[in-house]
Amino acid sequence: MRKAWCATALLAATACASAATSAPARLSASVPARGVVGDTVRVIVNHVLADKRGQFEHFTHEVLLPAMVKMAPTDLTTAGQMRQARLLYPTRMDADSTYAYVFIVDPVVTSRSYSFPDLFTRAYGSQKADEYMRMFRESLARGSDTYLLTNASW
Repeated sequence: MRKAWCATALLAATACASAATSAPARLSASVPARGVVGDTVRVIVNHVLADKRGQFEHFTHEVLLPAMVKMAPTDLTTAGQMRQARLLYPTRMDADSTYAYVFIVDPVVTSRSYSFPDLFTRAYGSQKADEYMRMFRESLARGSDTYLLTNASW
């Protein structure tokens, strides 16, 4: 397990497209590509403060997803990351009074980092990237938990 403030950018991408709540835009109604046996999968658990859920969901739908959509037409790596990421919404509050929003990247695209600051700098410039990272960090109770796993045969 690795603590990371920057939950993988990929997660939010397709994640936003398959969100349980109504989202302003959807990537597609189709199921994203999934890895095969032996592929690396990244799971990022974001512990969102109860009073910051709206801010976090705004971040994923109005900042993260649009950044990926903006970069994807000219950046095949970002397009791949977007296709292979999804976001899961919590169904209840956790014991510590936070809500766990989970990004799943399956399989992981290894040719580039999933860094939010890198994506936002490319899409919006460094000043906006800093502002958006503050928005993201302020919504979290603590650092994200990141797991690297391997797809099994079942």
